[in-house]
Amino acid sequence: MKISETSCVKFSVGRLAAGLVLIASIAVAGFATAAERNLGARPAGVPADYVITPFGYFSPSCVQQIHDGDHITQDGGIQRVTGWLEQRKICNQDNFTRDGVRVKPDGRTLQGNLARSSERNSLAQNHKVSPPTISQSWLAFGSYITSSQIGRIVASWKVPPNPRVRSKQTIYYFPGMQGETILQPVLGYRAESNTWDLSSWNCCEDGTVWTSDYIPAKSGDQIVGDTYSTCAPGVACNRWNIDTKNITSGRSVRLTSVPYGDPSLIVGGALEVYAVSSCNELPDGGMLTFSNIAVYDQNMGRVTSPPWEQHGPDHSGLTPQCNYDVHTTDTSVTVLY
Repeated sequence: MKISETSCVKFSVGRLAAGLVLIASIAVAGFATAAERNLGARPAGVPADYVITPFGYFSPSCVQQIHDGDHITQDGGIQRVTGWLEQRKICNQDNFTRDGVRVKPDGRTLQGNLARSSERNSLAQNHKVSPPTISQSWLAFGSYITSSQIGRIVASWKVPPNPRVRSKQTIYYFPGMQGETILQPVLGYRAESNTWDLSSWNCCEDGTVWTSDYIPAKSGDQIVGDTYSTCAPGVACNRWNIDTKNITSGRSVRLTSVPYGDPSLIVGGALEVYAVSSCNELPDGGMLTFSNIAVYDQNMGRVTSPPWEQHGPDHSGLTPQCNYDVHTTDTSVTVLY
């Protein structure tokens, strides 16, 4: 689809506030500068058994799978569809951001700084200032901050062609929203099997990541990601569904979870990569568009003209050098690479 030229904002320009937040967050949390970042390398110090998630590297013991019909309770337990209630499991293992920053289960670095945008977002809300819009785990994305109560975000996209070069890469695409945790319907590519899959996620409460079951996808499949309150319109809700649907195959997965705070960062679409050392290791075609994006307030009234902002890396020092950019319209976010 043709995208209006006025909707394209290069990363080198951006919005001043977002740029200042990014600079500050790098300086405080100890993230690598753009000139030091190599997307093709697993960061030093990350244990070999740690698994890649859309939120960084986590111990397998801190990733809990929630099956169809199960749901996460307010205190972090799991209500199984069988009726069995599993008590909350405490994660005592540190995790790592994509750039290798070590993060304790409470979301803080070894220096005591809040590491991820979700934790920073919570802190900012407590101090009643605008939270950061940049997440160090996402390569390119379109998002905006809202002070209004949100009830739903839904988006559509198509599974892109597989990468031309298969190495060790993992690639994620997703829309979503975050309050104290991040709710995301996710499309993932895994080079070890050269396949795509779909899943729903919530991260991170005290270092714990929750994920749904996985279902397969393939290039060309039409996907819908739908994250929404299950309560009546106008009601603050502690039970949300994250539905990830393969419209082409007719299959879907659902994670029923707790948002842990009011979602205030709305993400129309994002690209995240791990272990990518050349542009040919990214999905072929050079772009993916999240289309038919619709955001609804708590009363389930549609938000008109969401104020999407375009975010991405200072790619002048990023390895590999690809055509990173973001375009937006009222109802779409396109990530380019």
